[in-house]
Amino acid sequence: MKQKNNEALYTITHPGTTLKQLLNQKNMSQRELAVRTGLTEAYLSSLINCKKPLSVGTAKKIEYALGYTAEGWLTIQAQHDLAIYNFEELNNITLKERNILKKLEQLTLFMQEKELLTKTGDPLSLVIELRQKMKVANLTAIPESFQAVIFDKPNKIINPYLYYSCLGLCEYITSQITGSIPFDQEKLQVELPSFEALLASNADLKAIKNNLNDCGIRLLCLPRFSELKLEGYATMTVDEAYALFIFEQGANLAKFNNILSRCIKSIATGKVISKRVFNRRNREK
Repeated sequence: MKQKNNEALYTITHPGTTLKQLLNQKNMSQRELAVRTGLTEAYLSSLINCKKPLSVGTAKKIEYALGYTAEGWLTIQAQHDLAIYNFEELNNITLKERNILKKLEQLTLFMQEKELLTKTGDPLSLVIELRQKMKVANLTAIPESFQAVIFDKPNKIINPYLYYSCLGLCEYITSQITGSIPFDQEKLQVELPSFEALLASNADLKAIKNNLNDCGIRLLCLPRFSELKLEGYATMTVDEAYALFIFEQGANLAKFNNILSRCIKSIATGKVISKRVFNRRNREK
């Protein structure tokens, strides 16, 4: 891994490398460029040897001397700085984050299967991708980032990183949902007996989804990850609809319908304001 990353470091282009190539093409010496720009030969030598960054002032002076825009030079410098930062970030991932990644194996395999994460990514790259999906600068912050904004927290969580990462996955999927009908509580209350009848008759899931969509609820099914007490999660989309996730994919139909029924009733009766977790130990009375 280190050898691969070190090789990647040498592919990052410093503006000094480009400047050296241009001088060779134009058959111009560093001394001549120093005279044309008013910069010292020592400074230009450090720049060409990639030991100093390119400043805005230097970029403008080089533009006058060589005819290439300052914006172009500064773009090269910005790309270089970002590439260096990404390289350092990748190589400074802590052991704790790598251990957290092991706790998220069930989730990452599912996300890779659904092409939400790169299938061939190495563990370090996977950490970076998960940071992006969970919207945290470090995987250690996952539990705290969700504890402050959710209700119905369980008393004891065996694997808090998996538990809260599942909620992070729901939030990520929800952020991609557009074009939904806004949630209509009155319509849902009117239609509630019809939903109960559909669930009692073991109706096709597609029919149930279509009926919920008409009331502004998008139903999504996720696997039953082991170690968790999660049954469902409701959160708002950008269109002010509800995304309702049920963590019982693969469960028997009666159990699935029972959980779905309780979640829908909670939303219909106004017990879900913006976000809510449905846990096995925190059911409606």
